[in-house]
Amino acid sequence: MLSTHKPYQDTYDRAYVRTELTRLFGHERFAGKQEEVISQVMSGVDTIAVMPTGAGKSLCYQLPAMLLPGVTLVISPLIALMKDQIDSLPGEVYEQTTVINSTLTLDDVMLRMDEILAGQYKLVYCAPERLRQQQFLHALHRANISMLVVDEAHCVSMWGHDFRPDYLFISKCLPSMGNPLLLALTATATPQMRDEIAGQLGRELKPVVASVFRPNLYYEVEDLPDKEAKMRRLIELSRTMKGSGVVYARSRETCEQLAAMLRRSGVQAAHYHAGMTPEERTRTQEMFMLDRTRVIVATIAFGMGIDKSNVRFIVHFSPPSSLESYVQESGRAGRDGRPSRCILFITQGDRSNLTRWRRQEMLGIEELRAAYRELARQVPDSTSGFANLDALGQSNGDKAKLDGTQARVSVSMLERAALIRRHFDAPRVMLLHLTTAGAQAAGTRHQMVFGDSSAAHPHLDLSEVNGSGGDSGFATFVATANLAEGQNVRRDTPYLASELGVAPDELERMVLDWQDRGWLRFRGERREPVIERIPAPRNAAASIESLLNQQDDAYQRAIDRMMLYATTTDRCRHRLLAHHLGEEIADCEDSCDFCSPPLDRPSSKAAEIAELPDNPGQVIVSCLGSFPFKIGKPSLINALTGSAASNVRSDRIQHFGALAGAVRASIDRAIDQLVEEGYLSFYESPDGFRLLEITQDGLDGVPRGTVTLKPKKAKKEKERATTSYEAAPRPLRQQQADKLPTEERDLTPEENDLFERLRAWRRLAANRESLPPYIIAHDKTLKAIAQHHPTSGEELLAIKGVSERTVEKYGEELLEVVGQTEE
Repeated sequence: MLSTHKPYQDTYDRAYVRTELTRLFGHERFAGKQEEVISQVMSGVDTIAVMPTGAGKSLCYQLPAMLLPGVTLVISPLIALMKDQIDSLPGEVYEQTTVINSTLTLDDVMLRMDEILAGQYKLVYCAPERLRQQQFLHALHRANISMLVVDEAHCVSMWGHDFRPDYLFISKCLPSMGNPLLLALTATATPQMRDEIAGQLGRELKPVVASVFRPNLYYEVEDLPDKEAKMRRLIELSRTMKGSGVVYARSRETCEQLAAMLRRSGVQAAHYHAGMTPEERTRTQEMFMLDRTRVIVATIAFGMGIDKSNVRFIVHFSPPSSLESYVQESGRAGRDGRPSRCILFITQGDRSNLTRWRRQEMLGIEELRAAYRELARQVPDSTSGFANLDALGQSNGDKAKLDGTQARVSVSMLERAALIRRHFDAPRVMLLHLTTAGAQAAGTRHQMVFGDSSAAHPHLDLSEVNGSGGDSGFATFVATANLAEGQNVRRDTPYLASELGVAPDELERMVLDWQDRGWLRFRGERREPVIERIPAPRNAAASIESLLNQQDDAYQRAIDRMMLYATTTDRCRHRLLAHHLGEEIADCEDSCDFCSPPLDRPSSKAAEIAELPDNPGQVIVSCLGSFPFKIGKPSLINALTGSAASNVRSDRIQHFGALAGAVRASIDRAIDQLVEEGYLSFYESPDGFRLLEITQDGLDGVPRGTVTLKPKKAKKEKERATTSYEAAPRPLRQQQADKLPTEERDLTPEENDLFERLRAWRRLAANRESLPPYIIAHDKTLKAIAQHHPTSGEELLAIKGVSERTVEKYGEELLEVVGQTEE
């Protein structure tokens, strides 16, 4: 399918576009591949752009959006990402940009759609789920969509690291929008994935691929003996490395544990994960953006939409499940072009950990069967109806329960197996108003079809609806819905669809058509998915098995590639990453631990294993008895092993680290055995925690030989180079610095850090007062403040762009940010 959009320019007018770049965005020149992408777009060429984090992908559509006729629609996966991109826009572009997402009320959505149709906006952001709403697409059809931008386009890949099933629906919506020009953007896509993206979007996409090589990022892998060594190394790095950092951990529990451990070690740290309330996540993010929290320990829920350019280090506590994920997450460091470190921790057991974690996330045959059974319960065979995706997998025991993401993926897989078909979402409730013209269109046919109110309601004849005799179908609908001219009424969509013999989404399509004719006014509420049950094909079981095998193969290949990167010691890491993404480069020379090994790399040898005590059972009981507060089994084991995660100092209890030479699992079993023997007992605290206490037998003493422990095995040390990372020459880093835009190069590193804090403050102030950020202060003003470093209201007022009103309203806050010092 080809774009039918007529390009704005038959040939690319370079001088005009560069003039608008400066006028609208204040940039004197393009960076990297930006102009190549914009040239293709402005010439009407469907394009896929693969550009690393920090390469300026957003400008590739924001500038053309202002120059092309009509509206540019941006499909973006996260509300936070939309908000950040809009908040960063300069004034004239900001005023012509809006967003349609779930944070808006229905009235606000309707108002913004009217404003879009009135030509008030050139740039509109929405989530992919919004395209499943026919009312939204119906409005877009009249809005002259000149370009559709698919941001984070790798989300279209079913076996990719960020699969979003609703991205697969984009291609089905293109005709409804008039087949606009298409621009797909991603930071991470192999050549194979680029082909898959083009195939799923149904277009031939001309690629523009920027180099993944960012010489200011120093990539390194630290091979450590065990999790305990990882924790101790994390403390060491967080204490010694300057600037802001992000630590990625696998689970919510680990994030909280590591953040608490860092705080006990004197590091300003906080955790971030999807289990926190929105208010908690927002507060944590704000503190990080303002440099009031230096280290964030987070799951992958943190990252996309976080516009902090001066992150100096990123540590992966455990390897991610794919190289694409690693490139994207580590690429959030050093977006300001300054040297930053990307450190990956690895242990011998991480491959099996990755495989286990992936197995837990993957959908299996039992989960798909449970999902299908639930859909079959909700929607009869060979019919279409509303489906409650939240209920999928809840009817087959704990193992089959699916979270929201898994539920959507299961529907997508069942659709690929030709067992179901997902249509447009439809409203559960229709708000209807019959106009005078509608009453006239339905009047005569109403009398002829029904005669009196007791007549049966025939099913709608769709040929009548779509043809010249559309008034007969409309009359049937009016009678079934019991509409009266001039009245505003609410009607139940499932009832109407059932009575009229049509699917809910088809009914909405007809209602929208009647609204266009002026016969009624319509608004839908409580939208839900519409699923059609298809008679199962003979090869359904084989299709599902094939899909599951593809899933398993794809995930295992991703783990193998990730582990190859993590365990390779004889190749340039930048070269490995570039090769995976389809680019061949020379060795980086000084930007990875192979080309320039760091001086501070730790030994892979575990600490010397201490001998175990003669009576470990008594040591366990005595250690528990010395605690100044009540604890559970994990805290006791942490103390006995001398773990960095222990929540008590070594000088406050007996036997701290006395069992460091034992395998942790054997200590766990020993505690359970002491409970079984009656020396310890469990009890539940008022707030639901399972705690330990010593019994009378335990107070009397534990006989020698009651429990035995499994000692740790010694591990061999690997030989490592010791060239100093700090002393290594950095010609490439210097070249990178020379290429920074003038406005960034004018700031010293310290001034740039202050500028980033001022931008974060401005965003918070704008949100607080519901104002565009540029109204608070322009970037040029914030840069001037960063350069002059004012310490009083008078000095602040002397800066160009700062008014008396600014000083009066924001002076105290600005001076507080300027006076803030890093940890």
